[in-house]
Amino acid sequence: MRMSPDPRRSGWLHVLQRERLSAGLEASRGAPWSDEAWLDRCLAKRGFGVFPMALDWEPGKGGRSRDILLWSVASRLLLIADAARQSGASVSESQLEVAQLRVLAASVGLFETLAELGDLESVKARRALCRDIESRLVARCPPTEHPLLDSNYHRFLVYTESRAVLLLAQACFEGTLDESLVAATLGESAVVRLGIVEAVQGLVLADGHLDTSERRLVRGLIGLGGFTKEEEASLELAELPSVDALAREIQTPTQRVLVLRVLIAASLVDRDRSPAEDAYVDELAEAFGISAQEVARLHLDAGAHMDARPDLSSSLSRSATFKRINRSTQRYLERLVKQNMRALVTEAREMGDLVQLLSKKAREPLTDDEQRRMEAQLKDVLRAIPALAIFAAPGGALLLPILARLLPFQLMPDAFLDQDQSV
Repeated sequence: MRMSPDPRRSGWLHVLQRERLSAGLEASRGAPWSDEAWLDRCLAKRGFGVFPMALDWEPGKGGRSRDILLWSVASRLLLIADAARQSGASVSESQLEVAQLRVLAASVGLFETLAELGDLESVKARRALCRDIESRLVARCPPTEHPLLDSNYHRFLVYTESRAVLLLAQACFEGTLDESLVAATLGESAVVRLGIVEAVQGLVLADGHLDTSERRLVRGLIGLGGFTKEEEASLELAELPSVDALAREIQTPTQRVLVLRVLIAASLVDRDRSPAEDAYVDELAEAFGISAQEVARLHLDAGAHMDARPDLSSSLSRSATFKRINRSTQRYLERLVKQNMRALVTEAREMGDLVQLLSKKAREPLTDDEQRRMEAQLKDVLRAIPALAIFAAPGGALLLPILARLLPFQLMPDAFLDQDQSV
């Protein structure tokens, strides 16, 4: 791992440029991608949308917040080189360096400054622009103690801002980077960032009650979002947008998954998730075109996300949070099981000695060998049902005890099953 520059000192952006220049030149010379999803491919390749955000250098003295800043800027420099590759442009070392500064300046609202500095051929002009960009980036950097630092929401913001950088870079190498395009790109990015806050507001208001922890959460989202006063004012709407409106605002697959991750985490902030909040998540997932099994997987990932945050504030009880996550997730999974109960019963009846093992488990403990056989056959049952197949994979073991508890009461003749669907 390399040593990181110090973002508290002037010149750190220039250091990052020089460190990544050879990698950028190499990236700019590859063959362009042929599919229309090249933007998302580039972002995924550079690590955006992946959690936790991986750093390829030793942690610096500025804390995790500054490390994330350095990682995201260094990765955006490579994104700009990827855009050169996609455009088919052949760039020299100096041309790539200038293009990177032009794109980063545009992304932080310094496009007018570019006109004042001219073509950036002089080292003095480039250094001056570097300092202005650094100031804007550092000002946006949240403090290390911010409760939402490194959260799914923070990751969503980093991804959305980086996607805007890639779009601006594309325009730069195509020769279409002008004031109107910059304004449109940054405006679209702001709409998406506003959309996720509106989605959280819709979630916490779904049960008709907004408690103190939920108010604090919404304030934290707005504070970290870097919104203008006008944008913040737009979040005080009397009527929140519909899920269809949110689906129009938030369109990329990665952003949609990140939004659902944020909502699932937000639904736990008041210590429990209500049925109304569950219904809101399901409705938005349907509008996003995300399957029920993927939503269930995101519920499971909520626990993994907490495990990836050992630096959580000591004022939060991690064990209590895990209990809330497991309790809420189990309710969600139970509903998914019940929706697919008939198919589960049919498969279970045809699966070796599974029925006998489940019946025995309802009365007495199983031996180790019987327990292993039962779990293996339950996984085979899951693989046979598309809506539940994801839980047969590693990490889906949370569903097995739910199946083992519910299925014995459903292994009865169809006539009885038709009469009673309340289990």
